Amino acid sequence: MRTDPWQKVGRTHHHGIDLPLSAIHTEKSCGIGEYLDLIPLIDWVSDVGFDTIMLLPLNDSGPDPSPYNALSATALHPIYISLTALENIAPFQVQIDDLQALTKTKRVEYHTVLEKKETLLREYFTQNYPSYQDHVEAFGERFPALKTYALFKYFKEAYEGRNFSDWPEKARYFNQTHLKELLKHHKEEIAYHLFVQYLCFTQMQTVRAHARKKNIFLKGDIPILISPDSADVWAHPEYFDLTYAAGAPPDQFTPDGQYWGFPIYNWEAIAQDDFAWWRSRLEFASQFYDIYRLDHIIGFFRIFAIPRGQPPSKGNFIPSEEWEATAQGRMILEKLLTLSPMLPIGEDLGFMPEGAAKVLHELGICGTKVLRWECDFKTHTYFPFNTYSPLSMSTVSTHDSTTLSQWWQESLNEVKGFCQMMGWEYTPKLTPERRLDILKAVHQSNSLFHINLIGEYLALCPELIHQSDDDERINIPGTMNASNWTYRIKENMEYIQFHSKIRNFLKSLS
Repeated sequence: MRTDPWQKVGRTHHHGIDLPLSAIHTEKSCGIGEYLDLIPLIDWVSDVGFDTIMLLPLNDSGPDPSPYNALSATALHPIYISLTALENIAPFQVQIDDLQALTKTKRVEYHTVLEKKETLLREYFTQNYPSYQDHVEAFGERFPALKTYALFKYFKEAYEGRNFSDWPEKARYFNQTHLKELLKHHKEEIAYHLFVQYLCFTQMQTVRAHARKKNIFLKGDIPILISPDSADVWAHPEYFDLTYAAGAPPDQFTPDGQYWGFPIYNWEAIAQDDFAWWRSRLEFASQFYDIYRLDHIIGFFRIFAIPRGQPPSKGNFIPSEEWEATAQGRMILEKLLTLSPMLPIGEDLGFMPEGAAKVLHELGICGTKVLRWECDFKTHTYFPFNTYSPLSMSTVSTHDSTTLSQWWQESLNEVKGFCQMMGWEYTPKLTPERRLDILKAVHQSNSLFHINLIGEYLALCPELIHQSDDDERINIPGTMNASNWTYRIKENMEYIQFHSKIRNFLKSLS
């Protein structure tokens, strides 16, 4: 019998922050937020009386800064390794100085940082691997999915970064029967990638230990979908239907719909293998997290499938029948609940099939309440905070939405409707005082979880954020915007930790 994950977390109110790791920085950071930068963040969150930190996905996404387009459902991203914490790092001080200078840019110079860190790590591996070798090899045996990933990364580099569908036939088709032979034949080539994963893993284990010491829950993010050019699709094509791409149907926000490009699952094949791939994925995540976000949880019930290469108007929901979707979602989620001790929280935004909300409630899975979308859009009538289900996480914005300030300025009818519900007189500018009122209202809602993006809290003190609201935006979905996923918090963690005004504001929320 599985242990109820609520026993560990507790059915009480939890207050926390949400952020991409790439956005924070300390005086030691090398161009981007790093794993051990989470330690001062944990201290700060504990100091203000919060108890949860939600992180966007940390998976290796290669040259794509989007954390939702991962090359692996398991492997962590090497770009976040805290270089200054590595043993015998002194000979690399010049390269570290160069990388630390990149931390001063307004937005993360992702590709430059990735290239420079990769160069340094390869040199570091050459000089230091012998002292790590036994630990790395034992690590690979413990997590075999990472050895497959390492082989994939080696082939990816050997074939100049091309999509695996364009590799030579001998590498293009993964052969489970010959896997041991391949791993042995390419042992030296894949050692580097396993070594890097070992460094990532040990640093995140340090973070988790510190979080536990401070009684802080870490919440990870498990994207439902995976890149079509990933180690997982390469190694397990039987679990995916590559004739379709996932997306979203047209709605009031995206009249043309959305084409995401990710393959959909072959749930029958996954079930026949007793969810081995999902088990491995969640077991690895549970090495770091107490809670996890199940991205696009509606997709477990039904997915909007678009024939590959066709527009969203050609797509359909699979399964097409509501009753079948409800049955499928219940079967999958019941199984996922048995695969790890982590507590799932569902991102249930969008068109929920009939019966899905009941399934989530019966399974004890929280949904998500985004303030601006908790209304009747026809009348702009907002639902009071005391009507939110306790089985929910409330928030004022998401990494894909406009910020609270942008919403206030750009969505006049919605904002006026919200002000009416709150009994406030509408004002064109969102002042820090009114922002605090909104955050207090959200934190006092019936939801058991109250988690907002770190920038929404820092904006309580205008000196802690960028002057332009656009520089506080994390991602604009459906665009190839160069600023997507390069958001960097204006001040470093050392400065924020000792900023008494923001500390007092946050203490008043919990």
